[in-house]
Formats: sequence, structure tokens, C-alpha cells
Amino acid sequence: MPITELSPEAKAELESLGVPNVLKKLDQAGIGRGSLVRGFDCGEIQRSVIEDWIAAKDQETVRQQQKILLWARIAGLAAIGGIIVSVFLWFANR
Repeated sequence: MPITELSPEAKAELESLGVPNVLKKLDQAGIGRGSLVRGFDCGEIQRSVIEDWIAAKDQETVRQQQKILLWARIAGLAAIGGIIVSVFLWFANR
């Protein structure tokens, strides 16, 4: 019986395979969102379920990159602040 909702077993298998390998399996399936993707240990999974999982993984990646960028900006501002304080102290001690 095809999987039409992402069960914990199916999600675990998709996670273990990773997005690149799941995309390869998706390429071999039919083009409609209702088509079935075969080759999983947990059984056939409906294409729409896999596409939704991939979209969620992409959103997760974007959020992670945004967090990294935020901390990079904070580190850059801290470095600039350190330089300004160093220059100020250097002029103050002259």
C-alpha cells in the first residue's frame, strides 16, 4: 500500500538517504504528484509526500543559513567595534 502521509519510518528512511539520493529516486518516478516512487524499504511513497519533504528540508536549510549569516554579521560588528576601541585607546595613550 503506498504511503500518502509521511510516517516516522518513511521520514527516517528519507533522512538517512538524504536529499540528493531521494531526488535521484524521484527522477525515476512518474511526473504527477500522485505518482508512486518505488525503491524504499518502507514501501512506495507518493511523489507529493516526497516533494513536500524536500520543500521542508529546503526551508530548514534556508533558516540555518540565515542564522549563520546573522552570527557572521554580529561577529563582523564585534570586530569593527574592537578596531574602533583599539584605535581610540591608541590615540588616547599618545
